[in-house]
Amino acid sequence: MLLVDTYNTVEGVKKAIEVGKWLRSQGKKLLGIRLDSGDLAHLSIISREMLDTAGFQDTFILASNELDETVISELKRQGAKIDAWE
Repeated sequence: MLLVDTYNTVEGVKKAIEVGKWLRSQGKKLLGIRLDSGDLAHLSIISREMLDTAGFQDTFILASNELDETVISELKRQGAKIDAWE
């Protein structure tokens, strides 16, 4: 699981995809990426598109931060592409 949004989420996802490709060449896989800040709904949608395009359809997107049932419900309403919540 790689935290991808320390400074620039899109660049972080690009780096995660590079690592995922390297892992794949080693017979391993990229389990997931973690989003922890910013517009989680929007960032998850962009991240899912990037991962899918790169061939990582089975890579999970985990969201963390101060998530409660209200925040999670709102993210789902916005169409967030988040597979797991922490």
